[in-house]
Amino acid sequence: MKNTLRNKTEGLDLKFSKKGYEDALSYMKSYLKELNDVQITHGNIVHTDEMIKNLNDQLETLQNEIDEAKGEINVLLDQQQRVSLELEHIESMLTKMGAEHIRQEIQQIRERLTFLKTEIPQKIKKQADIGNQLSNMENKLSSLERKLEFAKVLVQAWEELFAKELERGLVFVDENETGSLLDKAIDISKKYGSVLKENTRLSVTERLNRIFFQEQPNLIEYRPTQEPADWNKQNPFVELSLDEESELKANDWKEKAGRIIILLDYKGQRVTPYYVLKEIEKDILLQKEYINEQDRELYEDIILKTIGRILRSRIQRAERWVKDMNALMEKRDTSSGLTFSIQWKPKTAETEEEMDTKDLVELLRMNSRLLKEEDLQRVTMHFRSKINRAREMLEERGQGNTLHQVIKEVLDYRKWFSFTLYYQKTNEPKRELTNQKFYKFSGGEKAMAMYIPLFAAAYSRYQEAAEDAPYIISLDEAFAGVDENNIRDMFALVEELGFNYIMNSQALWGDYDTVPSLSICELVRPKNAPYVTVIRYHWDGKVKRLASNPDEEFTFTSSI
Repeated sequence: MKNTLRNKTEGLDLKFSKKGYEDALSYMKSYLKELNDVQITHGNIVHTDEMIKNLNDQLETLQNEIDEAKGEINVLLDQQQRVSLELEHIESMLTKMGAEHIRQEIQQIRERLTFLKTEIPQKIKKQADIGNQLSNMENKLSSLERKLEFAKVLVQAWEELFAKELERGLVFVDENETGSLLDKAIDISKKYGSVLKENTRLSVTERLNRIFFQEQPNLIEYRPTQEPADWNKQNPFVELSLDEESELKANDWKEKAGRIIILLDYKGQRVTPYYVLKEIEKDILLQKEYINEQDRELYEDIILKTIGRILRSRIQRAERWVKDMNALMEKRDTSSGLTFSIQWKPKTAETEEEMDTKDLVELLRMNSRLLKEEDLQRVTMHFRSKINRAREMLEERGQGNTLHQVIKEVLDYRKWFSFTLYYQKTNEPKRELTNQKFYKFSGGEKAMAMYIPLFAAAYSRYQEAAEDAPYIISLDEAFAGVDENNIRDMFALVEELGFNYIMNSQALWGDYDTVPSLSICELVRPKNAPYVTVIRYHWDGKVKRLASNPDEEFTFTSSI
């Protein structure tokens, strides 16, 4: 190419024309293109040489691996040849040792196994059938043994029962008559067998029960009971296993053995009605002689002195309690100017013979020595009327109430009075708090109408406790529907009364200036977790803060 270029430039003038310059430039571009092609071709040749070299290396490696594999194949072929020779040797040895005979035995064993697979289930089934038959025979034998044992116990039970029946003397038996218990039983059956033909055992029992329950209210203070005879307490068949037939026979014995004895409680003893009747008839004769004197002693000495003193004390304590409650309630001036009070009103007389409660209480408060004869007679007539009414009430109520219980109810001083709750608003007169008035209250006023009397009543009851007793109250959804100002007053009342309290609410914290100290627990369930976290706070009367001590005791609980 250089020669060609040189030949083309020879003889040319160094001063090029424009056309000559363009031709030279064209030749130069052609030269550069061909030079670039030569460089690319040279790079391809170098790359191909490297690939050939790598392929030769891989070919050499594969050749080495093929040589190694051929070596391993030769080793395996050698091992295969040795194993084949060993197998031929073993086959030869087995032939000499009778391998054919062994193969025949193996075939026979296989055939035997095939046969046994069918035969064994049949044998097992047959064995099970025989086992069931044996079990049935053993159960039958055991049943017969139990029946024999039951029969012996039953015979003995009948003999003992019949002997004890004879001792009770319910039927006549000639003491001089000799013979076995069976002979005596046959003789008694002949004599009295017609009784059960005319009246069944069930009809006799029903008649006895009807009369017993009919007369029981009249005998309630004697605690009448129907008790089985002593020998019925022991069941001779309790340790025996009874089948249906034996159970019927045992029940027949129990039914025949059943004897009901009616007993009454009289002077600390359980005796028969005949004994009580005889003793009461004697007592009636004695009571008739002393009834007038005893009547006066009962109403004057016992009621006016013993019972009267207790009634006076209880009534005075109740009046003090009402006074204390009113003092507490009237001090609670709510945000709406609503206050409450109660009155313990004496009831009027129900009959002409009775006295108004107000008059009766005035006489009971007086010294019995200073009472006039007319006043004594009025009090005597009043309580005699009450006791007569108690007897009438006892007859109306029937069983379940003794005369003593009814008299206690009639003489219960708490029923001589009735409580009436009153309310008063600012610039309005005091009114009785009826249901109609209550339902016109706002939600907060209704709550106040319930909370204030309840707190006052609880406090008054705690006044009877020991000095070191805690005044514990608890409220669920505390003060719901009460406005903030009234809640503040409620806490002030709770603190003033000295209550130890536990409350819960969804919105109540209790951090009011009327509360000097309070422990608060907030229950939090984060993101629907399966647990509840407790966050504790302390209110010191001014600031609510997180409790630094997790074991700090608390008296208030707020659930959020």
